[in-house]
Amino acid sequence: DRNTGIWDEVSISVTG
Repeated sequence: DRNTGIWDEVSISVTG
């Protein structure tokens, strides 16, 4: 994961 927090996992699912 590049970022931190929940949006890390979320963004990966959305943007790949």
